[in-house]
Amino acid sequence: MLEQIDSEIAKVKEEASSRKEILEKVEKWMSACEEESWLEEYNRVRHLNLNLFLCLNLFFVLFSHRWLRRMITGTTLEEELILH
Repeated sequence: MLEQIDSEIAKVKEEASSRKEILEKVEKWMSACEEESWLEEYNRVRHLNLNLFLCLNLFFVLFSHRWLRRMITGTTLEEELILH
C-alpha cells in the first residue's frame, strides 16, 4: 500500500513538472507572438515614414529647382505659370 502511494506521488510530481514545462513553453510562444506583432507594427510605421520622407524630399528638390531657375532667369511665379 505504501509503495502504491509513493508511486502515485511520483506520478503526480511528474505530471506537475510536465504541466509546468508546457506552461513555460506557452508563455514563451505568447511572448514571441507579441514581439513579432510589435516588430511588424514597427516595420509598417518605419515604411510609412520612409515613404513620407521620400515624398517630402522629392517635393523639396523640385521646389528648390524651380525656385533656383526663377532666381537665375529672373522670372516670377506668375510669369512661369503663364508660360507653362
